[in-house]
Amino acid sequence: MKADFIDNWQIETFVHASQCDSLSLLKPKAILELMQDVAEIHCCQMGLDGPTITARDGVYWILSKTKFVINRTMHQGEPMSVKTWPIPPTEVRCHRCFTFKDSNGNITVEGLGEWVLIDSKTRALRKISSTGYPLDKPHLTDMVTDGVFARVRDNFTDSEFVYKRTITSSYIDWPHHNNNTNYSTLVLDTFSVEELEKMDIRSMEFHFQHETVENETVSIYRRQTDSGYMFCVRRESGDCAAIVLLDC
Repeated sequence: MKADFIDNWQIETFVHASQCDSLSLLKPKAILELMQDVAEIHCCQMGLDGPTITARDGVYWILSKTKFVINRTMHQGEPMSVKTWPIPPTEVRCHRCFTFKDSNGNITVEGLGEWVLIDSKTRALRKISSTGYPLDKPHLTDMVTDGVFARVRDNFTDSEFVYKRTITSSYIDWPHHNNNTNYSTLVLDTFSVEELEKMDIRSMEFHFQHETVENETVSIYRRQTDSGYMFCVRRESGDCAAIVLLDC
């Protein structure tokens, strides 16, 4: 990274077997994990990785929204490059873009994430300017997808309930809550393997509203829409933890 400019960060890798579904295709959870990993690597270069900002600024990164659009599903063993860059933040929100490219340089996946910073003690929202984020450095402004998140609302009914799942220790990450990548599994597990193998996933969008924690049992609801499905992951308290949109 240049000292006076927040540039992009890119890794060269390939589609591992552990990242694939029953058809040996890159699965949605792996896309989210790659987005998370490359963002963390870049944040380390910027001095903004999770452990550093918690120790220095007393805050956690919290992903509030994220989405990805699949232009072409990649298969096991296929080389790929994953790139990320942040665009200028607002007062309390940071946005980061992602692209996945194949060996020919074609963009196979575009991703966008929105993060906020919360106080590690009070869990209250913190302004970006109250931390060590380098607001004085120029940022890239190139945007991916359409740059817009959908408006969503939790109005699911009991008839749309599918199943319950308990959040166990393997779901938990640095801030001691359920890692965002796990929500793709929670909602896609409402389908059978046969159903998933017939599905052509074109995009997924996640809106995170409340965290879920170890030993909490969540309820998953599903609704069919004109373009695919909409899901709600609801806490035991009745609060909506996340709403997920699936275009397929």
